[in-house]
Amino acid sequence: MLKCLKRSWKKTVDAVVTTATLSGLVRCAPLLLYYAAHDARGRVKTVGSDFNIGPIAIMMQLDSPLRRKIDLALIPLRENGTYHQIYDKWFGGPQDDLN
Repeated sequence: MLKCLKRSWKKTVDAVVTTATLSGLVRCAPLLLYYAAHDARGRVKTVGSDFNIGPIAIMMQLDSPLRRKIDLALIPLRENGTYHQIYDKWFGGPQDDLN
């Protein structure tokens, strides 16, 4: 299902970039930031400020043995700045509101 969702949104964004039939697109920020920083680098840019901001989540089964491991792995990444470095690399720039 994830591949299907990725293909669907990417087709929409590709259509905007290649056909120039739309002057803009509203979509969740991480997807557009990644696209602008990688696939469409130099052809599009994100503008304006974020609105309706919500956290990004990792979803897994409720009883997954990975839950605690992921939680414990994220804590030092946030504390030592690695999370910010990863964000900058994959989403094209710093985000000031990371808690």
